[in-house]
Amino acid sequence: DRKSTGVMEALAHKIITNASSDEIELANVGVQQVNELVPLAFERPIQCEAMFRITFVVGGGKKVRQKFYEHLPRDLCLALTGIGYADDRGAYLSLDCQGTFKYQHDTDKDLKFVHVFPRVEIVSSGEGGNKDSHDLREKASQHCLEAEMELFQDVVERKVTSFSQLKALLALLKDAATRFEALEAQMASGVGTL
Repeated sequence: DRKSTGVMEALAHKIITNASSDEIELANVGVQQVNELVPLAFERPIQCEAMFRITFVVGGGKKVRQKFYEHLPRDLCLALTGIGYADDRGAYLSLDCQGTFKYQHDTDKDLKFVHVFPRVEIVSSGEGGNKDSHDLREKASQHCLEAEMELFQDVVERKVTSFSQLKALLALLKDAATRFEALEAQMASGVGTL
């Protein structure tokens, strides 16, 4: 219907214009709305300054279950696959993972998520995209994840000067924590990680 189409267009517009990591709850959204949203938001590369992730809340336990369409996780994943995205359980916040998604059931929060790593076109805020500066950004991100706490705090204090940088760093750290938890769970269960 016309009203739901307008809501999905507005949500797609928000995803494209914000071009930053965000969590969006898809409560009371059905298959038709998912099939409208996915191509609008993710079919074409999104221009942004850094890779980002959209996390859709798609279900959960008893407390929230009634707010979500029963087959929402499956239908969202099918819609993403339909536009050429790949299901990658190892996906993380990196340019190497653009065009992928992964499903996650967070038992601590008792919520179900689909993390989408959109196709992006990196552009610099001052000038056209510069591949070397993006390679440096990727290396800096990796250094932040590997640094000793004292060095990490010093780098953040001196180099993270804007809210958008802080927000991107927080998204990077959250994604790394999610990947670490998934690997730890695989190791604990005896399932191979390769």
